[in-house]
Amino acid sequence: MKRILRKTIPSLLVLASLGQSVFAADEKKPERALDLQYGKVLFEFYQQRYYGALTDISIGELRNNITHHGDHPQVLKGGMLLSYGMVDEARRIFENLLEGKVTPEVRNQAWFYLGKVYYQMRKWENAKSSFQRVDRELLEDSDSELLEEYFYLQGQTALGLEDLNAAEEFLQPLPKDSYWRAYLDYNLALNQRKAGDLDAALRRLASVSAPTPQDEDDPNEFYALSDRISLTTGVLRMEQNDYAGAMTEFRKVRINGPWSDQALFGYALAASNSGEFGLAIQSLQTLSSKQAANPIIQESHFAIGYVYEQLGQKVKALNAYANAVTQYQESLRLLETNIAELDEDRLFDSLEFGGDPELHITRLDDDNIRVDEYGRLDVRPATYSLAHLVAQEEFQRVLKELRELTLLQNTLNEWLRKVDSFDVMIDTRKIAREERIRETREKMTSLDADRIRAQRDALAQVIAEGETAGDGAYFLTEDQLGYKAIIERSRRTIELMRQDPDWAEDVPEYEEKLRRMEGFLNWTVSEEFPQRLWEAKQELAALDTALKEYSLRSVRINNLIAKSESLETLEQRVDSAKPRLQELSDQVRRALTRAKTTVSDMARDELLRQRDQVNYYMTSAKLARTRLSDELLDGEGGGL
Repeated sequence: MKRILRKTIPSLLVLASLGQSVFAADEKKPERALDLQYGKVLFEFYQQRYYGALTDISIGELRNNITHHGDHPQVLKGGMLLSYGMVDEARRIFENLLEGKVTPEVRNQAWFYLGKVYYQMRKWENAKSSFQRVDRELLEDSDSELLEEYFYLQGQTALGLEDLNAAEEFLQPLPKDSYWRAYLDYNLALNQRKAGDLDAALRRLASVSAPTPQDEDDPNEFYALSDRISLTTGVLRMEQNDYAGAMTEFRKVRINGPWSDQALFGYALAASNSGEFGLAIQSLQTLSSKQAANPIIQESHFAIGYVYEQLGQKVKALNAYANAVTQYQESLRLLETNIAELDEDRLFDSLEFGGDPELHITRLDDDNIRVDEYGRLDVRPATYSLAHLVAQEEFQRVLKELRELTLLQNTLNEWLRKVDSFDVMIDTRKIAREERIRETREKMTSLDADRIRAQRDALAQVIAEGETAGDGAYFLTEDQLGYKAIIERSRRTIELMRQDPDWAEDVPEYEEKLRRMEGFLNWTVSEEFPQRLWEAKQELAALDTALKEYSLRSVRINNLIAKSESLETLEQRVDSAKPRLQELSDQVRRALTRAKTTVSDMARDELLRQRDQVNYYMTSAKLARTRLSDELLDGEGGGL
């Protein structure tokens, strides 16, 4: 069955990754995920990290950033929920899809998976009704192997309804080399036997054969199915008292296969019933030599004594019963020890999870554990005492739930650690922000923006007036201003001299000197006007730069204050997240405790059941030993 589970990853999930059926016929279909968030979903899905994929889909729904793939993300979500065993949640998704306006392909897939939901819930009528709404031709266009699974599920549903004729009809379209056909055909035979038609069941089993494995297939499935067919045929032959035929079928079962113990015991029973006690003894001795807690092996110890009794060899029978008692006492000792010491760690040490063959995986959250697309774990018992337990669907369900709860707990613990680190980050940012605000305010204070702005405006006015007038007098240097002041004083002095008779005759001479001085000044100012105008504009630009820096620092201050508000918002979110995360963590921890208790109780109940069974065998062996001892003491014993 592993081959089927491996090769039938639901085609709707593949279609979901491509976004097919979302576009009209004349539109180009995408060949990759068109939304980054959906790409993350698909990456997690194909890594078999379904919890992460479901989380990313939920985030995408919350942020509304998965918009280019139509309804396929919902189909994908429903399929993953179904793999988690969350059949009610998956059912609601598929029913909502069917109520909406969706493409024919999505509707077809929704009916198929809704039928599968009801199939897993063993609601046969609902499953039948849903499967009948599936368009076979449309499903075949999507994926031929999915169509094979569809016929198989239809057949299994018919068997659930005890409608063998309908199951036969769904068997016919399946290819001869299909494992789906082989399993459905085999199950049909079992149901025919259940209905009391042994002849029909045997005829069907004779025609059932496991498909020859291809290069990429695991041959173990081929051998296991072949062994199971031979074993079942042997059992049915025995029910018809065809012991020779039964022995022939039991001999076909591999000695190193998973059904070898049942085949050896069945062979011994058939041989004993046909009077071939020697062959029965050989088979039982081979079986009893195995060191395992297999109930069949336990029963073989007692059966050896019984067969010797049938041969009339009571001494050997007595020894066999005595040996059986010893074996049962040792088994009971081991069982009592295992029951007393049973805890979670010992239980998982007794389980082997599939993955890297070089690793001994005992942690449920190990990424190397293989799971199928239905979320079932690849797990095997390291000891036979747990084989019956591991084979139970309920144990598999609880184990899967325990794994997912463990993964969820790990995620919540990681987020709780992140929340603590957010506190440190926020405090660090607060300190850095306050320091930047302080430094920026100090620099803004040192700039004296009002004084600079007044200087800038005055200088800009001077430049504008001077440039318009073309007069260099607007841009006199300090030396030139001093020289101009001397000229003005000299002019006033000459006016005083003009009014004084003693100096009046010298006035023309001084006026000529003053004229030459003033002419030199005007000539110099005129020559230096372009240079002085350029320098003034440079000074104006420097003042503008200073004011711009002040403005930028003002903006920075405002931004820092705004960031302070956003940090406070983030801090509030972090503070509010802590109790929510802690509450979720507590809920998951309680659920984990319940699941662990359930698993441990199931294991303990299984060991107690085995203890009661071994006690029954030991009591029977002791009674037989006592009875034979009495017979031998009374002189009625047989030969050696």
